[in-house]
Amino acid sequence: MEVTVTKYTDRDRAVWDRIYQSNPSLSAYQSPDFMAQFLKTAKFGKRRVFLKNEILMFKANGAEIICPVSVDERKKELFLLGDFSAVGYCDVIYSKDTTADHFEKVIDELKNRYPGYVLKFNKVNESSDFCSYLLQRSKVISRDECVSISFNGDYMSYYMALSKNTRQNIRTAYNRMKRDGKSFSFQIVEGKACLSEKQKNDMIRVYCTRMKDKFKDEVLPFPIMYIAHRYFNPIIKSLNTLDNKFHALLYIDGELAAFLSGLKNSDGDEIVVPRLAMNGKFDFYDPGIVLLRETAEYLCQECPNAVLDLSRGNEKYKYAMGGQTHFNYSFLI
Repeated sequence: MEVTVTKYTDRDRAVWDRIYQSNPSLSAYQSPDFMAQFLKTAKFGKRRVFLKNEILMFKANGAEIICPVSVDERKKELFLLGDFSAVGYCDVIYSKDTTADHFEKVIDELKNRYPGYVLKFNKVNESSDFCSYLLQRSKVISRDECVSISFNGDYMSYYMALSKNTRQNIRTAYNRMKRDGKSFSFQIVEGKACLSEKQKNDMIRVYCTRMKDKFKDEVLPFPIMYIAHRYFNPIIKSLNTLDNKFHALLYIDGELAAFLSGLKNSDGDEIVVPRLAMNGKFDFYDPGIVLLRETAEYLCQECPNAVLDLSRGNEKYKYAMGGQTHFNYSFLI
């Protein structure tokens, strides 16, 4: 099988978009829009600053594969672009007619191009054909839980499928707000609609405060963390600017109590969520549960086949709200 390998340029954007739009199994992280935005601030990271990013295009027998990689020339290691960040899934971008033989050729070409390098491909999700290939041909280093919630367009069916204890917790959250005279509001900002500057600032503040409370001295001082996330974080920049963004915000007494931010895939029916945070001031009212319930009802009405992919992590609340497990794999090649 003859393979041609070229470096990606802006002239190839239409090819990438065509492949992405025709393959709904690719996540929003593999879209050309996301990758272009990611690369603008990719160097702003403790580990990423030392990486050289490169995007290669492979063509073989009609199949087309785009392979974005990060090269660590010091350690002679090769990663998929998006690693060492909050990107939930890393992958190659492949047309639907790609086979295991095509993936094999890509790996062979990468090894030839980077002799002596170790390929460490992390966060490859089980839904990917590339993952299926790697599971048969490569060493699995780890398997990590991810959680997604499917709604199937019927909110009451979804709600009644939750455990009795979860339904009681939901009622309790609303009853506590009512009893204490708390007003709440729920807002969706998606597509071409834009967050206000105040909303952006409030979301970063809630997120950074939550991180600081959870990890204490393991994270940067709050002012530095705030500035880094507000202006230099590639995930935040994408969530604020791309047209496939999706934000759900819950306010209690006019103050941001919880939010989730994600990106829709090419079909628009799957939302992958890299950011979800609660304001500790309102923990008594379980704002995270209220946020997810309100989001579930909205998605059932507006997007019958919606899947809310809460991505990496196996926190209990994800399963309580109907989450199902899927896995990310890390491979050594």
